[in-house]
Amino acid sequence: MHTEKSDLAVALDVGSQTIKGLVFEITDTGSLLKTHKRIAVQMPSVCTASRIVEELHNALAGVIKEFGRIPAKTIAGFGTSLAEYHVEQWDVEPGVTTRLGQKDMAEYFGRLFEQHAQEDQAMIATPAGIEINGYAISPEVVSRSAGSRAARQMSYSLFALGGTCRDIRFRTVVSYFSSEIGTLLADMKRMLGGVPIEFVPLASVYREALAGRLNVRDALLIDIGGTTTMLVMLKGGLLVQTVSFPLGVSHIASQELGTKAKIPSKNMATWSQCFGESLDFLYPFGPLTGETYLCGGGAHIRELRSYVEQGEWLKTLSYTATPRVIVLEGKSLLADSTVQGFLQGPEDAGLASVACYGMHHEVIV
Repeated sequence: MHTEKSDLAVALDVGSQTIKGLVFEITDTGSLLKTHKRIAVQMPSVCTASRIVEELHNALAGVIKEFGRIPAKTIAGFGTSLAEYHVEQWDVEPGVTTRLGQKDMAEYFGRLFEQHAQEDQAMIATPAGIEINGYAISPEVVSRSAGSRAARQMSYSLFALGGTCRDIRFRTVVSYFSSEIGTLLADMKRMLGGVPIEFVPLASVYREALAGRLNVRDALLIDIGGTTTMLVMLKGGLLVQTVSFPLGVSHIASQELGTKAKIPSKNMATWSQCFGESLDFLYPFGPLTGETYLCGGGAHIRELRSYVEQGEWLKTLSYTATPRVIVLEGKSLLADSTVQGFLQGPEDAGLASVACYGMHHEVIV
């Protein structure tokens, strides 16, 4: 009888106020076998990026000590409290060729990574979409991170172009860390015995959850967290842009998070103005369909949820009069018997998305 192998994995949602995590086992075919525990680390109200890395280090060290082994994979999804990130277009002209393999694509992307790297900043870059001669193809190429200098995890199926390849465009999610944070992350990995860990922007793991798990093609996701609000735009199942602004529940709510949390009208006006200004960055990518996913702790607050549902903000960005708003919950996104009780509502959507990403991606270090 064939028995699938399994090993320990860790999914982490690294926020500015909390670090949430799941320790679980997955089989060698990528299905979830068992959930062992939930990690919850509460951060101080004012927390620096270096303190976030310190708490992340302590959380992983605790997992290794408790389970007596280094996890086979650790995926850390991070928001803009740890690093700024956005989607850039990286272009290359490959010369005259009629066929391209994935190995060629990885080499082109590697060269572009080197060209965009900056000495005073650490950088992580992940392809979110690829166009050859203006035609979109699947972005199944290797992620590139500062310190990584080789393409890995590649298959070698060829793309037949049916003509000459004139240009290649990589739509790339680029994250910039300060040199201090880059050093701290490298030191953390070394001190933990070389733990295989991949840092992935939350925007990318949300795309994985929506497109890969729920088969969503075109949508806007709004994540209202503790200190930031992030917008993620999908077109054709691909991440086309993400933008955030530094206003979250802790800035605008007048009492503890919950369904009865109140937002002073002045704070609501400030948040809605920042939200509208952020939408301007999405305008160049075409009209929204109206399908909107709302998550984060702010999804519990009546005023914020009503504002999104009423849809005044959508009128200049869509042909649809009102949005179709779906609250994205962690427990429904990863609806498996082994995680019942470990994941709850929209505040856990980020953690569930990181776990989904970890189940279907090998760690690239």
